Amino acid sequence: MVIEITKDDFELAVPVARSIKDHVFRSLYMILDATSDRLQKEILGKLGLQAAEKDKNGQLAVLFKQLVCLDTFIREMRGLDVVLTSTGFGVVSTNDMAPASKQRVDAVEGELRIKRLQTKDRLLLELFKVEGWSDSTLRKMLVPTVFMYSLLSDLAGIARPKEEDWSAAQAPLLEADLFLREHLSNEYMDEVLQQWCSDSLTDENLVLMYKLRKFMGMKISGNHAGAMTVYRDVINTMERDLEHYKTYANSEAYELNHLKPYENTAEKTAFHFVG
Repeated sequence: MVIEITKDDFELAVPVARSIKDHVFRSLYMILDATSDRLQKEILGKLGLQAAEKDKNGQLAVLFKQLVCLDTFIREMRGLDVVLTSTGFGVVSTNDMAPASKQRVDAVEGELRIKRLQTKDRLLLELFKVEGWSDSTLRKMLVPTVFMYSLLSDLAGIARPKEEDWSAAQAPLLEADLFLREHLSNEYMDEVLQQWCSDSLTDENLVLMYKLRKFMGMKISGNHAGAMTVYRDVINTMERDLEHYKTYANSEAYELNHLKPYENTAEKTAFHFVG
């Protein structure tokens, strides 16, 4: 394990697994090692790993270790030789202590899955600060749009969104992104995404990104009329200040948005006589 994870790291990430003895941690240690290796390849990449190793106490390394612990525990918790009691996971050794109900275990797992999504978002935001990471293939796979799980509550109206809410949001989210790419251009959407993921947003694109996210959130919530109102606001904002939105102004999408309607006059070779 290149980034070492201690019992304290594990219990900080998964408080419900805290215990005086290290039974849970010891039973998962080798799996934590394997999860760390996998997530280093799937999320950090070479540049992210170098940054995390350089500052082992920095936010990037701390959040990565938390994600490793959460991911491992969620995957293995139901197979551990322990039970969930009223105070957390541990070995039931007294007659007056009963394991928690299945509903309680399910609820704990659901909360941990939410925490895993939140931690992943925070980790990605830290990776945006790592020079060069935004150009990597990993970034393009992990962050295909300017929307994140953590925005579901404020912009899609989903209170305390669960993992299944994020999964259900993927189809309308990608549909919204494709609409924006068609009408604002791939080039402009890639520009905003690249600037965001490299922590280099211009003031103008920062303003627009909030509106793009609002459009996506409304699409996720099914408020299509509201989404189109936001879209018109986006277009108006850009076209009032094309000097700062040159990527859009020079795009094919801009030309398509300004096509003049065909004028049916007698001078035109394709004149249509209407009697």
